Amino acid sequence: MKYILTGLLALGLSTHALTDHLSFDETSFSGDINYASDYIFRGVSQAGKPVVSVSAVVSDLPAGAYVGVWSSDVDFSRDGDSETTREVDFFGGFVTQIADNLTVDLGYIRYQYDGIVDDIEEVYAVVNWGNLTLSNYTDTNTHDNYAEVGYSFGWLFGDAFDVSFIYGLYDEDDTFTMLSASKNFGSSDQWTFGVLIGEDVLDGQASNSIHASINYNFGFTRG
Repeated sequence: MKYILTGLLALGLSTHALTDHLSFDETSFSGDINYASDYIFRGVSQAGKPVVSVSAVVSDLPAGAYVGVWSSDVDFSRDGDSETTREVDFFGGFVTQIADNLTVDLGYIRYQYDGIVDDIEEVYAVVNWGNLTLSNYTDTNTHDNYAEVGYSFGWLFGDAFDVSFIYGLYDEDDTFTMLSASKNFGSSDQWTFGVLIGEDVLDGQASNSIHASINYNFGFTRG
């Protein structure tokens, strides 16, 4: 979950790209439809071909709660699994604003598949401090951990577009890095074009790649 360029910022980043822009005084419904050249989850391709993903999030519920669902095509036939074709993720949590530039997000996410792949459940904690994001996800079954550090430095380019560096670390000391760039456009910035440059260094899957996506965002706010 990744980050599918911009919705989850493309291809791999995670459910939390969906909650990056939550407000704290009104209930909101938001979502997106995303077309990407691949779906990358934590540095690993989940399809090896263009995919379509959709998401829907209800945020700013009492106590800063939010709930949402995210779904994408997947293709694991390269690994001998021709049955699994879709992933659906259900997530929810609480966002607390500690200061003007500091928020803490605690939540739960379930990755569900339509084929023979086992479902996965994780609990997570995400701290956003200015341009810095620190995240940790723990598998509730295996207790494996995944940690991620992200830093946004679009200010170097006058905020003409968003640029972020992401570093991910697995329990077994496998790591990966990604560089993402995106640009909003349209009458109300409802469209996003993104590019993700990533390196997957997991055993047997090392690759350098460039992926692109186009994303349409929609939503409304109810006071």
